[in-house]
Amino acid sequence: EKKFGYDTKHACHLVRLIRMCREILETGQVLVKRPDAEELRAIRAGAWTYEKICEFAEVEDEALNEVVKKSKLPSTPDMAKIQNIVYDMTLEFSGVTIK
Repeated sequence: EKKFGYDTKHACHLVRLIRMCREILETGQVLVKRPDAEELRAIRAGAWTYEKICEFAEVEDEALNEVVKKSKLPSTPDMAKIQNIVYDMTLEFSGVTIK
């Protein structure tokens, strides 16, 4: 923070999470292995100014409001499906077999 005037690690996470949010809303997929990893490392090293970070966040926040309206993802999770998955995983992990 002393060197760049802001927390570059936090800025890196902010950029990554905003980009992941857009990707999830637009594609329905989570890209864990980041195609922008090199740029994120550069941000972490202080390549972006604080002003650029703030501008990016403001622009993307507005854009995401529109992206979410067009997203094909459901507005709420399928709780029954989630409960079934958790139940099955718990049984599998515990080694219990139900006939």
